[in-house]
Amino acid sequence: MGSMNLDRFGQQKRIEKVALCTIRVVVDRDREQYFLNGKDPADLDLTTVDADQFPTKLEEDSQYDSLCEQHDLPKTDRNTITRLVKRELRQIGYFEREDRPLR
Repeated sequence: MGSMNLDRFGQQKRIEKVALCTIRVVVDRDREQYFLNGKDPADLDLTTVDADQFPTKLEEDSQYDSLCEQHDLPKTDRNTITRLVKRELRQIGYFEREDRPLR
């Protein structure tokens, strides 16, 4: 986060909001990478994977939701800030070690 330009977040640049959305992006990415275990997603046969084996998104965690509410960060703002975080992380090369584009 120290390399991110918070001025690009406009009215949403409160550090708590940006931090929570940055944590969401990093945790979700790490969970996905762990799930894929170095495999290309196109090579996975998802019909053989049980639903409970898929990585959960941090957005689905009640503790994360509660923390966001404590910092006045509604879901609509979370989505907007998350898009800005992903754009900023791309700018600073965070995703360069990844073979495929971030969704």
